[in-house]
Amino acid sequence: MAARIIDCGRGPEVLGTRVTVYRILDFLREGSSARRIATELHLSEAQVRVALDYIAVHRRTIEAEYEKILQRVQQRPPPTCRSRLGHVTRRIETTDTYS
Repeated sequence: MAARIIDCGRGPEVLGTRVTVYRILDFLREGSSARRIATELHLSEAQVRVALDYIAVHRRTIEAEYEKILQRVQQRPPPTCRSRLGHVTRRIETTDTYS
């Protein structure tokens, strides 16, 4: 299978993996080498090279989208979600699964 970048709705990712270019961007920001990225993420060097090339060509868009993702992760969930999460949390806390 040739290494390439696809987008199935989670953002651009390496074909045949669940590794997004955003994850690879984290390593780039740390100054990691392509070899280290490949080792850490269990990718071939060809897969990493394709991702790095994709990031280089689309850097501005990738950076902007990733910043939106990071901001969204930092926000609290909306009240309706917090309400559902609270209900599930209370149910889990009151369920004795070790009886």
